[in-house]
Amino acid sequence: MNTWTTPWRRQERELSAYADAELPSQESGRVAERLIFNADARGRLAAFREASRMVGAALHPPAIPDATESSRQVLEHIAAAKTPAAIDRARRRVSPVLVASVGILVTAGIAWAGLRKRGIV
Repeated sequence: MNTWTTPWRRQERELSAYADAELPSQESGRVAERLIFNADARGRLAAFREASRMVGAALHPPAIPDATESSRQVLEHIAAAKTPAAIDRARRRVSPVLVASVGILVTAGIAWAGLRKRGIV
């Protein structure tokens, strides 16, 4: 096994230890100084911190909600969705879709007629 490490790998290890606050104060200061002048190192540090955050989130999932409370919230949401304002909003959302569909059908019909007139179809 090769125990020789490249300067790049050593820097990566230092950044990882810096992100985890595992470096002694003197080394931490040296890494912090390098971060000030090296945008690439700051980007790698941000990636280490994001990976650490994701691992922490995976290891500590949010609490499972109470089934009774969740079902009550769902029922409230359904009741609120049946209000006239919510129905009106739903109609407005469907309208652009309907107009787009009609536009596509008209365009397809015109294209079909043009191809048929030329004898292609």
